[in-house]
Amino acid sequence: MASLEVGDGGMKPSDVDIIVPPPVEQGKEANQSAPGLLSSPFWRLPVIHGWTRREVLLSGAVLVALVLVLILVIVAASIGASGSSSQAVLADTCTDANCLHAASNMLLNMNKSVDPCEDFYSYACGGWIKSHPIIPWEVNGRTVFSDIRERNEEKLRLLLESPVQRDTDASFERKVKHFFTSCLDDYGQLGGWYVINTWDEASWNMNTAVRKIHLDYWINTFFSIGTAVDTSDRSKNIISIGRSGLIFNAIVYIRTTSPVYQRALASYRTLLDTIARLLVRDQGQFPNEAKILTFVNDVTAFETELANRYLNSGRPSSSDPLDNRISIRDLQTRAGAINWRDFFSYVATDPSTPITDDTEVLLYYQDYIVQVSNYILSLQTNGNLRMFHNYMLWRLMLVYHQHLSWDYIHAYREFYVAVTGREEFLGTWRYCFQFTDANMGWALGSLFIRDHFADDNKANIEGLAMRIKQKAIDQLNQVTWMDQATREAAKAKILSIKDSLGYPLDLLDDSGLDDYYTGLTVNYTDHFANVINAAGYRRTYYGRRLAKKTHLYEWDVKTYSTFGNYLYSYNELVFPAGILQFPIYDARHPQYMNFAAAGTIIGREVINAIDEVGGYYGIDGASSDWWSEDTRTNYAPQKTCVSEYYGNMTVKAYPETDPYPVQGARIAATAIAETSGLRLAYMTYKDWEREYGREKLPPGLWNTGSDQAFFLAYAQMYCAANTFIGRWRQTVAFGSAPEDVRVFGVLQHTREFAQAFQCGASANMTRENRCQVF
Repeated sequence: MASLEVGDGGMKPSDVDIIVPPPVEQGKEANQSAPGLLSSPFWRLPVIHGWTRREVLLSGAVLVALVLVLILVIVAASIGASGSSSQAVLADTCTDANCLHAASNMLLNMNKSVDPCEDFYSYACGGWIKSHPIIPWEVNGRTVFSDIRERNEEKLRLLLESPVQRDTDASFERKVKHFFTSCLDDYGQLGGWYVINTWDEASWNMNTAVRKIHLDYWINTFFSIGTAVDTSDRSKNIISIGRSGLIFNAIVYIRTTSPVYQRALASYRTLLDTIARLLVRDQGQFPNEAKILTFVNDVTAFETELANRYLNSGRPSSSDPLDNRISIRDLQTRAGAINWRDFFSYVATDPSTPITDDTEVLLYYQDYIVQVSNYILSLQTNGNLRMFHNYMLWRLMLVYHQHLSWDYIHAYREFYVAVTGREEFLGTWRYCFQFTDANMGWALGSLFIRDHFADDNKANIEGLAMRIKQKAIDQLNQVTWMDQATREAAKAKILSIKDSLGYPLDLLDDSGLDDYYTGLTVNYTDHFANVINAAGYRRTYYGRRLAKKTHLYEWDVKTYSTFGNYLYSYNELVFPAGILQFPIYDARHPQYMNFAAAGTIIGREVINAIDEVGGYYGIDGASSDWWSEDTRTNYAPQKTCVSEYYGNMTVKAYPETDPYPVQGARIAATAIAETSGLRLAYMTYKDWEREYGREKLPPGLWNTGSDQAFFLAYAQMYCAANTFIGRWRQTVAFGSAPEDVRVFGVLQHTREFAQAFQCGASANMTRENRCQVF
């Protein structure tokens, strides 16, 4: 269904292998792992030391106001000094509040001492990086998109702390606010635990344990489950199975000569040991040193075996969902360690979705599941099933230990600091917000759009999306590697894209939302009970979603999130309310900013609809291989051009390690979409200028011209201050690249950029042989 983003607003890789999967997040698109060196609901940490959040915001507002005043003074002085010539300048200069706000933002972000034709990213973002220190709880670093997300979460926090207006038992508003408030203020059912001598291998039912951990506690083990649209029959949803089960990216377990990875693994063993001792203590027992060591060794050894199979199983040979379906019968034959029919029958309880041997599931990584199943069966044969048992119990502990006491939270914090180098950990409200977000996201979305969204932005972004799509259709006539039949099919698909902009109207339906959360019991004073209740509700909800009985029109993107997305299985463009704000989109601000930022994102997602993956999905999202063989053959060298270009790049992450190579083959498709999206946005903006006339530019930027302002706004959308681990994750774990590398690559391949800044043939930002695909 939804394609994944790399970070907020970044380009998407076709596959994500990570480090700390959020185990509580079962039930979405299961063929993709969660992002990751670390990524769980607990990995985004509390504000600058000694500063409150309000003080930070107020100080920023004061700074912007001072810059506005300075701009006006400069304009007034230039008019007085130059007379009539300055009057002419003023006629082409905008001076309204929104335009001045845009000017102050862009000027503060820039570093004009840098030659834009040599290093445009530093030119555009040098000031931003200097004035935006990395926030302590941001493990990956700080970006324009993360700042928007912070503002959205702050707005939601205030709403969650406000009095309940609809105070009834069924009220979704009361449930979500009590769920959050309760947060601010047992392993026996799994067959015991080896470490405390309550586990008996002979009587332990492995399938029962797997089912309970996955479906009663809603936690991933070595696999994850989700639902996807059945592309062969869109009236149905289909079960999807994906890879999971590792706290680190797979290569961390394998490349043990790296000092960074050695430090991470040593810290992980310490965490395992500490949590085990705390649990033994809380059982009123004395620790058995040998058994605790065995537990630690079992978990790390099993995860290392999983990591090997992650890396050895390879990527799906086809993006076509029809090529990645398998019946329960065949899955049972190939991967018999788990009783798959019993497992899914436990959650698919609706009579309309009976699980039979002929039921098909979506499984993109069949080799991985088969290899892990065979390994588990070998443990059973060799009398080492204890290793799998200890691993399973650890998956449960990993999620639930942070809900127990501060001793457990402190243990996890020590691990976090050792691995990420970030000294701050989650404050209570932030931790509780993330937990509420994971379990009651639609309720939060309803609160957000009712209180913090202007519908004029929704109306205006619709017009922008229509313009971008029409330009994409026009440009297809210039795409020579597509044959005529494929080109016409691409045009038809773009015309059929459904725009979901702002928010779904169902979020304004109180009774519909109340019904959506029926079955979720919220206790105002018992947070741990709410944790357990939420897991049970998610299991019930999964069964309803599989049967398409969720009653709400759901997006795969939360309305307060900060990225646009294209959903292949729906042929749907989703641009949520959370991103429809400055500096990405604000109808009141200069259009060169809106086209450069929001327009590029929309253009990128439109290209996804017709690219090498979109070519497997028809105009209604159903499976349809509509690219001709000649088109796929002709496309291959176009992609190779991009793949080889990025494959020659390296990224410096950690000071003590060599630069990491960019994975050209993995980034190619998303780089093509980003570059093509930017060019579509630029050409659409030039059409808009011809229709409405050239925009007045703000003071301080009037002499740059609208073309330069456009590319400046594009680059500033990606201003970022990365941590070491953030650069590592984007390059190695995500198969993408940090923002500076991506902006450099996109602009080097954009002829219009070099023309706008009059960059010579020998300039660093100029490339003679550009890879131009769409």
